[in-house]
Amino acid sequence: MPEHDQSLDALRRRLAADVAPVRPLRPARWLAAALAVFALAGVTYFGAYYALGFRADRPALGPFGFWGLSALQMAVALALLGLALRESVPGRRPSLALLWTGVGVGLVAHIGIFAATYRLSPVETPMKADVGGLALYCFLYEMKLGLPVLVLALWLASRGLATRPTRLAVLVGVGAALAGDALWRLVCPLSDPDHILRAHTPSLLAAGGVALLITWGWDRLRLARS
Repeated sequence: MPEHDQSLDALRRRLAADVAPVRPLRPARWLAAALAVFALAGVTYFGAYYALGFRADRPALGPFGFWGLSALQMAVALALLGLALRESVPGRRPSLALLWTGVGVGLVAHIGIFAATYRLSPVETPMKADVGGLALYCFLYEMKLGLPVLVLALWLASRGLATRPTRLAVLVGVGAALAGDALWRLVCPLSDPDHILRAHTPSLLAAGGVALLITWGWDRLRLARS
């Protein structure tokens, strides 16, 4: 028997010996629903914790400008996380055009919502304020709010078969950061573009970077084990 035929037979025997029943992966919509419940629990906790510390211009923003815009941004965030979970389900992966369209919509929603907030209540950074310190404070809190969502989304996605970890990481990073941003804008008292671009927008980029690092390490570990 030729040597390559023997190698194929050996490979078939190894694969046959490795076959074991596994738990079927739940549909992406159920995974997205789990994320939505987690996000709702986070909103409830956040509301209880910061009930006395909401932004001072809440009356000027009105119900839509305060709650409505954050709810809209949270919905966009959950849609991106749902796309990320679909990316991890074999046979149900969205197209590349849909993925990048989703990321683009998320970025436009982020900028558009803060532009609408500034139009409704143009609160500028005080002249003598520590601009860098304020930016760092908001950035760290947005990361603190977004990282639990990011880790949960990546864990759910890891139970599938994500063969394109870079795309998955971008979707999860932007989606999680948008969720944290949607919450933190309820507290942050500033709405001027300079502060937003210094503090809030970088959190989207940082969360995407964290997701890329996690997925890169997880992918290398998976390859090493196999």
